[in-house]
Amino acid sequence: MTLISGVLVARLLQPDGRGVFAAVQLWPVIFAALAWLGANYSLAVRVAKEPKDILPLARLAVALAILSSGVFMAVAWVILPWLLPPHQESILQMSRLYLIIFLPINVLLAYLQALDQGAGRLGPFNTVRHVLSIVYVFIILGFWLADVHDVAWFAGALLTANFFTLLVRIHLTSWSCLLPDFNPMRLASVIKQGAPYLASSAVYLAKDNVERLLLLFLLGTTQLGWYVIAFTAAGLHTTVTKSVNFLILSRSGALNSEYAARDSARIFRIMSVVSAALSVTMMAILPLLIPIMFGMAFQQAVMPAIVLVAAQYFSGQGAIIDEGLRAQSRPTIGLAAGLVSMAVFAGGAFWLAPAHGILGVAIASVGGQITYCLFLAIYLRSRFQTQLLPSAVDLHFIRQNLDNALTKVLRILPTRS
Repeated sequence: MTLISGVLVARLLQPDGRGVFAAVQLWPVIFAALAWLGANYSLAVRVAKEPKDILPLARLAVALAILSSGVFMAVAWVILPWLLPPHQESILQMSRLYLIIFLPINVLLAYLQALDQGAGRLGPFNTVRHVLSIVYVFIILGFWLADVHDVAWFAGALLTANFFTLLVRIHLTSWSCLLPDFNPMRLASVIKQGAPYLASSAVYLAKDNVERLLLLFLLGTTQLGWYVIAFTAAGLHTTVTKSVNFLILSRSGALNSEYAARDSARIFRIMSVVSAALSVTMMAILPLLIPIMFGMAFQQAVMPAIVLVAAQYFSGQGAIIDEGLRAQSRPTIGLAAGLVSMAVFAGGAFWLAPAHGILGVAIASVGGQITYCLFLAIYLRSRFQTQLLPSAVDLHFIRQNLDNALTKVLRILPTRS
């Protein structure tokens, strides 16, 4: 679904329009994630320990979402003109409108999804994840048929998909969860527990968005559009890693530190092999995939996309360790890793971007993500004496599961009598 919508949006908007669309979303997404206050992790950890408390925690989440959204919307509205390039009035107006609709929806949805993730309710969790992509794709297909090229319509489509997703999520729990619980003691407790996660989340947001911010200010919306497509194409295969990461929080949250570290290390080893195989495959097909899928207007995105595959690999591997540590209430390790990696990226990008454009930014991104992954791997290895290099047992596990998957596929294929 992400691939289909990404292709259609890129072809309809072309590089400059795609860059404007990314710029419109950039700061609302950042402010929304900051408005989570780290409480999404606090709520997830609490419900992982006491799954029966999901409904009372949902009501607390609604109250916190109302309070947090109001504050962050007001702050963002005032300072947004200083956070965008000058003389971009149309981007500013669209970004402000997107902000006031998207931010409260996103904050509440993030809280409720965190409760499902922490409780291990993977059915509702995955259902809600699918709804957003499906609704958005169908709206974009309508735009394709109607030949729509206005960025504002695409922003409206994404807002509509987010709102519909929130309605589905509320329905899957109980509409009674909309009755907010403004208990000041409980709210203060959740905010206090989430504070360390807020600090680390701010660093992750900066790490994940500094590339686009740098491109927007230094190179303009057209190169930003190329970069967005390069990043999207380079990460098409990372669905596997991201899906695994969603499970780590609830797994690690239910274990003590020693067992959680071993579990994260084992997943790290297995995924290092699986992700490497997928990454090499993606590097081979991207030169054909991008022009065919996104159009020749995005040919400039091919080489940066190939480089960004490596960045995505190390980012995904580092995130496996990071999520396990967060579940064990150790978010400051990931915070430190993010700060160091961001410093490496920023230095490399400012040096390479003027001469090499988005390719230089992509190379700097690889350096930053390698730093991030190594920092976390060294910490886990030294603190818990875990093994992080794949062993023969890990390779046997992967081969066994591939064989089982192939057997299941062959069983459901039609056979000749």
